[in-house]
Amino acid sequence: MAQKTEITPLGLLEVDEKVSADMVKAMQYINQRYVPYTSDLDNGNYISKPVVHVILAGDHLTKQNADAAIRAKANEDTSFERLEGLVPVIVDFHCSTNFNDVIFKRFYNSCSQCDSGSLFHLRNVVHRTNVTKSALGDKYRPCNTFIQDVLDASIIAVGLHHFSLHTEEDMPASIPTSFLSNEEKQDWFDEQLLNIVDTYILNESPEFHNMLQGNLQNPPQSPVVPQPIVCQMPRCNHPPFKRQHDLTEHFKKYHGISVCDHREKSGVNAVEQHQEDYVFNYHSAFLKMGLLEHDFQDSVREGDGKRTCHLGKFKMLHFKEAQRYKYSLEALKLQFDLQALQSPRVGHRMMWNRTVNVTGGAGKNVALDLNCEHYVRYAISIWVQM
Repeated sequence: MAQKTEITPLGLLEVDEKVSADMVKAMQYINQRYVPYTSDLDNGNYISKPVVHVILAGDHLTKQNADAAIRAKANEDTSFERLEGLVPVIVDFHCSTNFNDVIFKRFYNSCSQCDSGSLFHLRNVVHRTNVTKSALGDKYRPCNTFIQDVLDASIIAVGLHHFSLHTEEDMPASIPTSFLSNEEKQDWFDEQLLNIVDTYILNESPEFHNMLQGNLQNPPQSPVVPQPIVCQMPRCNHPPFKRQHDLTEHFKKYHGISVCDHREKSGVNAVEQHQEDYVFNYHSAFLKMGLLEHDFQDSVREGDGKRTCHLGKFKMLHFKEAQRYKYSLEALKLQFDLQALQSPRVGHRMMWNRTVNVTGGAGKNVALDLNCEHYVRYAISIWVQM
């Protein structure tokens, strides 16, 4: 994977992939020109079969149109006419862009500009004006760089907190003064790393465990109807509020008290109401998704197709939770192709033929669809100059 890839541009077709007839025409051209077929005699009839399957890699829209073109020719007589030698596959750059957008939709909110530690607050602190609420399209690069910077800062903060380091001169107190061997040093390092992962990343709130135990021990119940947000002050007949913030402003404007004052007068301890560390939970959830995307991009740079496909299983669950059902289904279909639907030979090529190394060198691979986007931009720049 560190070797420079030999690339042969095959030219451009004057077709529109959004038009079904044009997409079928393009698929037939590729099938006739680049897929070798052989004819075998079966019961007196010659049956054509593809000698080698050609993998067509692209983004989700291209794969969706290619699948539709193949289905449109499914009732033809021969395998050549049915385009059986072509295998459309979705690759990884557009998967990363959509997963970054899922991260932003979950953690980036302009209403949290006063919440210290939130992505929007950190964006204002470091003055990243090119970061927006969407990570798609041309905004992918600044948003992805911002996510990686926040992830690096969170990892550093985790290390400082775990080893109780408050200043630059502090030294970790938990490090032994000496190690008997390199194996003992490695065991200590592994133990600390596992403690960090269990404490700061692979943790869940008590409410999650209580909910899980309740689902295991009790049958499913009807969803709980949320209680209306109303003012609890005596002789206040204000209608229910839509947001908790509106109730807070109501306390200040009409009753002249803050939320803390109202809790003290109501006999509620404000400290008990906020026992859970929401900032910690926020960044712990961010670390889960940020590290997953970081590992995914690292596997693409190294050309490690096996690790890329393995991480796609976890992305599939996040896409489903974020209601990105098309990418979730494509991630599921990829696992079906690798493990059951395709032959071992085709599955091996689908797993490892996902990147290209344009310059040569370790860690210099890019996804096939990203390399195609570079060619598209280059072609457009030439047309504009003509």
